[in-house]
Amino acid sequence: MKRSVALAALLAVLLVPSMASAADTTDHETVGAGDFYQTPVIFLQTGQSLKVTVTSDKPIDVYISSQMVVDSNITATYSRLNTKEAKFTWKNPDVGTYFLVVDNANNTNIPGSANPTGPANVTIVHSEPFTETVTQAVMFAGMMCIALVVVAIIILVVIILVIYLLLKKKNEPAATPPAQPYQQQPYYQQPPPMQSQPPMQPPAQYQPPSPPPGQYQPPPPPPGGLPPR
Repeated sequence: MKRSVALAALLAVLLVPSMASAADTTDHETVGAGDFYQTPVIFLQTGQSLKVTVTSDKPIDVYISSQMVVDSNITATYSRLNTKEAKFTWKNPDVGTYFLVVDNANNTNIPGSANPTGPANVTIVHSEPFTETVTQAVMFAGMMCIALVVVAIIILVVIILVIYLLLKKKNEPAATPPAQPYQQQPYYQQPPPMQSQPPMQPPAQYQPPSPPPGQYQPPPPPPGGLPPR
């Protein structure tokens, strides 16, 4: 992916200068006496600039015409007359095709025009608004492609980072619960000792009722009972 971005950036760097240089057109022409040369210039937008430089070894006329010139009938929207060097910048009033004309004819209907004295060796350098517009569109498309690639790389990196963090969190051991603070156990108190009960007395032996006074009372039996008979 990084190689693709580097390659796209390198192509943009290499192509932009070549496109910029292709925006200027240079023509070397020999225009005979009584003849003219014209080249179309295409405008895709209103208000685009046309840069023109014309040099000649003979006085010539330079025009910008809104229509193709036929039989030296020129409908000029701009002109430089009777000159060996014309350098100017012109902006188109409307979208369409205009014509850059180098005239080496004697146009008596145009006051101040050049009077041809022979063939003129002319060098014409002019910008190409059409090519400039296409170049700008290509550059914009190239920058958009590079931006999309960069955004895709960022999204991919974010996704990889999120997956890595989720897997790392999943593989981590469970956290040990924190130790509880020591709490003193309540002191165990033994139950109070039972109170001693007085010893139980043997049950009282049966005592026969005492005879009334004056009666005979037999002696009590000896300890251990009467002897056997």
